[in-house]
Amino acid sequence: VYDGVWCRNPRDCSDLVSCTQSRSFENNTLDNTTTVPSAFELYIMASPEIKNPQNANQCGNLREYLGFDFDYPDDRVICEE
Repeated sequence: VYDGVWCRNPRDCSDLVSCTQSRSFENNTLDNTTTVPSAFELYIMASPEIKNPQNANQCGNLREYLGFDFDYPDDRVICEE
C-alpha cells in the first residue's frame, strides 16, 4: 500500500512451482510395483500448469486452484499447507 493505493508487487512463483509441478508422485512399494496416486496427488497433478513463473495470471490461477487468493503474498505458506 502506497498512499492508499494497493499495487501488486511483481514477483515470480518459483516456490509454488517447485512444490507442485516439480514433485514426483511415483510411489514404489517394497516389491517394486507402482502404487495408485492418492487423491491429494491427483489433485496436485491436475493443477494449472505454470509455463512462466513470472506470469502473474498463471501464478494467480494456480493459487486460486489451491484455495488461496489470486494475489496471495507468500507462496511458501501455500506450499506448507
